[in-house]
Amino acid sequence: MIHKYPRKAWEVLEVIGPLVLNWVPGCVVEIGAGVTTKLLDDLAVEFGRPFYSCDLRKDPNGLKKRWKLSKYYKPYKGTSDDFAKQFNEKIAFAFIDGCHLYDFVKRDFWFVYKLLNPGGVVCMHDMLPASQKHAGPGQCQDAYKLRLELEKREDIEIFSWPYPNYHGVSMVIKKLRRWYPPEEEKWE
Repeated sequence: MIHKYPRKAWEVLEVIGPLVLNWVPGCVVEIGAGVTTKLLDDLAVEFGRPFYSCDLRKDPNGLKKRWKLSKYYKPYKGTSDDFAKQFNEKIAFAFIDGCHLYDFVKRDFWFVYKLLNPGGVVCMHDMLPASQKHAGPGQCQDAYKLRLELEKREDIEIFSWPYPNYHGVSMVIKKLRRWYPPEEEKWE
């Protein structure tokens, strides 16, 4: 799906992407091609990472020509479920903006998350609708229900921004294993 708003609306990805890719090994993955495809390709070039983009679009290579995408861009034409069956590379940074129905978003997220390196980040669009109207058909639908589930888990970190376009972006970080001081040594 090609989004109606400009690349500038995706500044949050342009800030988070380099922070992650500077420290976490792995490739870049996108589920649902659009304006973000060029942005993620630019990050792949900057950090020398393979960039896999999955979309149902009839001609995903048409994007490569139109946006002058790099040699790092590796399109996959098909469903994210089919993509998941044949993909097994470790991931550093991913963006999910495919089907906005809860069941699909949940499958896409857990497929990406299981391949995410510790410290890696999954960003998901349509996770924080501004109103009930924004949660309707053709908008966020019920994708936000996954965010509500993930916020209850202790094994991940999640943070959500209300933009772009009142649909929100949630960032999920795969926690690193850390040493924590014993209870009696914790600071007050």
